[in-house]
Amino acid sequence: KSPHDHPHPSQQDDALLFVAADHLNSVQTKDHMFSVTMNLRVGKKALQMAALAAAAGYLHKASNALKRVRKPWEDHYDLSLQLCQARAEVELSLGHFELGYRLCNEVVDKAKTLDQKLQTYFLMAHALGRENKHVESLSLSLSVAHMLNVLPRRCYLMHITRDILKIRSYLKNHTDDEILELPLLDDQRMGIAMRICSEIVYRGMIVNDTMLFLLQGCKLIKMTMKYGICVGSAIGFMTMGMIFDRLMNDYASALRCANIALRMMKLTGWDYFAGLVDIGTNEYIYRFSLPDEEIDRLNRSAYHRSMKAGDFEVGLLMLKFRYVAHYLQDYTLQEMGESIEHALQQSQIYRVTSMDETSITLLRLSKTLRCAEKTDWARIEVQSQRDLRRDPPDLSRLYDIKWEFFTSSALAYYDGRHELSYRLMRLFRHVADKNEPFQLIKHRLFLSGLTASAMYKQTKQGMYRRKLCSQLKTLRTIVANKGDSLCLCKLLMEAEHQSLSDAKGNPAKIQKVLNAYEAVIQAAVKETSMQITALGYDLAAEYLIRCKEQAGGQRGRGNGGDGDGDGSGLEEIVSDGAIRQYLLQALDHYHAWGCQLRIDYIVRHRREYVGNWHPTKP
Repeated sequence: KSPHDHPHPSQQDDALLFVAADHLNSVQTKDHMFSVTMNLRVGKKALQMAALAAAAGYLHKASNALKRVRKPWEDHYDLSLQLCQARAEVELSLGHFELGYRLCNEVVDKAKTLDQKLQTYFLMAHALGRENKHVESLSLSLSVAHMLNVLPRRCYLMHITRDILKIRSYLKNHTDDEILELPLLDDQRMGIAMRICSEIVYRGMIVNDTMLFLLQGCKLIKMTMKYGICVGSAIGFMTMGMIFDRLMNDYASALRCANIALRMMKLTGWDYFAGLVDIGTNEYIYRFSLPDEEIDRLNRSAYHRSMKAGDFEVGLLMLKFRYVAHYLQDYTLQEMGESIEHALQQSQIYRVTSMDETSITLLRLSKTLRCAEKTDWARIEVQSQRDLRRDPPDLSRLYDIKWEFFTSSALAYYDGRHELSYRLMRLFRHVADKNEPFQLIKHRLFLSGLTASAMYKQTKQGMYRRKLCSQLKTLRTIVANKGDSLCLCKLLMEAEHQSLSDAKGNPAKIQKVLNAYEAVIQAAVKETSMQITALGYDLAAEYLIRCKEQAGGQRGRGNGGDGDGDGSGLEEIVSDGAIRQYLLQALDHYHAWGCQLRIDYIVRHRREYVGNWHPTKP
């Protein structure tokens, strides 16, 4: 037989260990301490293998055996501490939060030193985050950081700026390989300290605390330079990449830091925080320049890596990023809804409620656009009147609330309620407006531009045109400096911007705008974005209708044009047949996407062009 046909000796030993423990548990024994030791050993082994239910069973048996021993904490302190720590980790991982917190509090109460409490503090902070209690999680991590003296009592922006410049100089004077040749961290206390700092970075990002995010990101890199590389080092370089990109407009350095972060994760064995590094690099940096298919592949790998490591919160967050991307990609609304329902089922299985409201909100968007669920316009109107100064959002729910505003704005836009949609997007922009991931930036620029353009067409007020110009300028800058991921949105906003200029009946100018919409449609078809393909046809038709109405008004006033041409060919370009063809194409593509709300609006308001439209049979 080949040597590969035989199991590895360590695998044989593990199997025998489990057999021995099962045999021991099947008989009665008076040697309680032996039962404790054996079940603890097997339970910890099962925990290492991510067999959480099995681990919980063995550790529970160890705990029951230990209860039969007098004064376990006094006479068997080390064993009692290990058992309580292991049980706390398993119960929290399984989502048994009440029992898990009780065990954690027992460790904190009984442990003799701060070092023996640190891992338990970390587990509690992470579990609070899983329950969507990000503020409480951050508060606990900050308390521990103060105990470890890794958080200054006072910090000002000038101190952070000084640290960023020092780190920038360090990166300029050292190659990637030189940085990665730093020794691996072997100080256990410092390793836990860096994990706590990493937790602060993550929660600080969620609650939109930029100062904490910047401070701890810099701290992690400074600690790496002094003590060596660990998983927290990767978090530090990921954070620095985001700082380079957003604060210093240096995308090349951001990419470099992201690459260093991923190489550090490989050095440290893709530890517990691997998924967080993946989120930071993929969704805040790489997605601007890499194609959607590549990011989707990276996110799938990151999801499996996080779930295998037991970081269910971050693993499921990866699923959320994937279906948010589906909204503007080649997915129908039905498929998007199914992927969200799958993510919600996963959240229930793993008992993770962090950002579940975002999932529920986007599921409602999928259903209401399909008219599978009735739109509550009264609720949306009340929502649009919210005063964020008097009624600020819960810091733990910032992103949930942000997506609620987006969902309501999208529904209002597709139902032709443009003023309502614009108000909601203004609220969207004012919540958690710092350090947005790619998907929030993309959806913000997309819908803010569309609503501003719609409001200018409706009111002719310059403020709305300026808002569209602002969104377009941002899109052009991103595409020029980072990559083509937002090129389709840029083309759409350029076409909308051109459509706002009065063609004054000039066929050449009208054709130029139509060519811009055709470029959008072609690019959307190439990228298989059903929504933007439909929008391109829809907006082109509405532009021709406006041109037709303007031409009719000019003829009524005896004005034949702007002097640049004789108006020949105008009737052909803005003919009812041309408008009808654009609208029919829009309806077919909205039907393919599943957007019945917009179909009903077009049939209701443009019946003279589309009649009693019915979907074309495939």
